[in-house]
Amino acid sequence: MSSRSTWYGCSVVLVLSSIWIDRCWAAGPVRAPAAERSPLVITSDRLEMSERDHQAVFSGQVRVVEGELQLSADRMVVLLYGGAGAPTAARKKGGGQQSQSSQVRELRADGRVVMQQSTSRGEADRAVYKVTERTLTLIGEQRPALVQRGQDRLEGSQILVVLTNDHRVDRLSVQGSDKRRVAVRLMPSSPVAVAPAAEQPAAER
Repeated sequence: MSSRSTWYGCSVVLVLSSIWIDRCWAAGPVRAPAAERSPLVITSDRLEMSERDHQAVFSGQVRVVEGELQLSADRMVVLLYGGAGAPTAARKKGGGQQSQSSQVRELRADGRVVMQQSTSRGEADRAVYKVTERTLTLIGEQRPALVQRGQDRLEGSQILVVLTNDHRVDRLSVQGSDKRRVAVRLMPSSPVAVAPAAEQPAAER
């Protein structure tokens, strides 16, 4: 029996401990159990899941929502624990095992990647979101990676976005390359008038 499954026109809810697939023909809504952190909700035109490879491949207008964070791309690979470089199980007290094969480890987005978080917007050709570490790396190839907030804009080959627990942007790190230097555009919040030195009144003693 094949370990790969394919669905079309699906929405998926991913919580760190479980994965639910809500098919368009399923009877009734799928309800995730209460969790301390927001679930990952993914919608796309097509989904392929491989138990053997511990991954899910979404394609066609892929959109991810986790709390206030939104991420869209042409294609996205969701890596689950149990794959290469990740433990397959966690030990329980008493010697039992709890499978981690459905826990989300990393998301890899390709093609017209767009990040939206409150007033911050990012664009890139590729992106890697490490879920447990709460880091999103925007990677520019054909065009620079960028993050924009209002009229302020950062560009570079790679931009590391570090998120807080409630999915707000905590800090940014911009990296350039030989072909593309870091570019920053910062706009003042309001015009600042500076009088010429000759017209400034003398300081009172």
